Amino acid sequence: MSKFKILITGTGGCGVGEGIYKSLNDIDDYSIYSCNSSDNSLFFFDKPERSFKVPWANHPSYCDTILSICHTNQINVIIPGSEQELVVLVKNRNIFTDSNILILANTEEVINTFDNKWETFVKLNALGIKTPDTTLRTDDELFFNRNTFPVIVKPIYGNASKNVFVIDSAEQLLFITNYLTLKDVNYVIQEYVGSVNEEYTISVLSDFSGNFLGSIVLKRILSGGFSQFVECEEFEELNIIAQNIAKQINSKGPLNIQARIMNGSLYVFEINPRFSGTSPFRSLMGFNEADVLLSKIINGLNKFDKKRLKVGYFGVRGFQEKIYNNNVKY
Repeated sequence: MSKFKILITGTGGCGVGEGIYKSLNDIDDYSIYSCNSSDNSLFFFDKPERSFKVPWANHPSYCDTILSICHTNQINVIIPGSEQELVVLVKNRNIFTDSNILILANTEEVINTFDNKWETFVKLNALGIKTPDTTLRTDDELFFNRNTFPVIVKPIYGNASKNVFVIDSAEQLLFITNYLTLKDVNYVIQEYVGSVNEEYTISVLSDFSGNFLGSIVLKRILSGGFSQFVECEEFEELNIIAQNIAKQINSKGPLNIQARIMNGSLYVFEINPRFSGTSPFRSLMGFNEADVLLSKIINGLNKFDKKRLKVGYFGVRGFQEKIYNNNVKY
């Protein structure tokens, strides 16, 4: 049987794309290709015949370039590996559908809502899902009457903890918000909830009809914006809450929920409607999200088996270093 050909975008910089690549590359059913908009991807040098340099996602020729790569190599599926590419590829989904190329991603409505931190707060609050109190204004007296320092300031659009600040005073708040304004970064101000020792990353996977396929809860410790240490336990109550959230927001595809425990309740502070940088951990723990979704699409079968989750295991993330001779450069 011929292998299913998959293009993973955004595979540089130790991010989501590289994580998905690691999760799928050793599975015999797939032939994996990669692309990146800069030359900081290991795969350019490890597998140059299956790696491509492409324009930035906001470039007018981006989609045409991706289409050309798919047509030339008979690629069936594209998995977005960066936030920017996810938005562009899903917005232009019909172009790829017309060429029988599947974009393995959630719906445009869900992505547009939860890519925006303010819209995330508005949506979750309207659904009665516990989430940190949030405002757009430094002069919101009601917000600051309800909340004491510290508070969180973060970009409305962004990921990996870039430009995220824990603010301890009114003076710091003024300084940081002025800085972000000068950088043309729109921001939200959020209530600080819970503790770094009670933070969770939860994956809830649904098929493209919205049917539940599988989920996993990992307790985590962040370092430099990445989950450096994770623990897999039962967390059954959190699992049920997360599954209900996915159903309430009509998720169809991968969904990654970031949350903390405060006063015994789960507070969702971020939802990423995509595969996550924690995907390699989840694969090792028994839940290979991309493989499960692909198997459901290709074979109509759900491969997820809760009994295979590595409950009682923990994971630690490091970085790898490689060197190359100059003759492998583009």
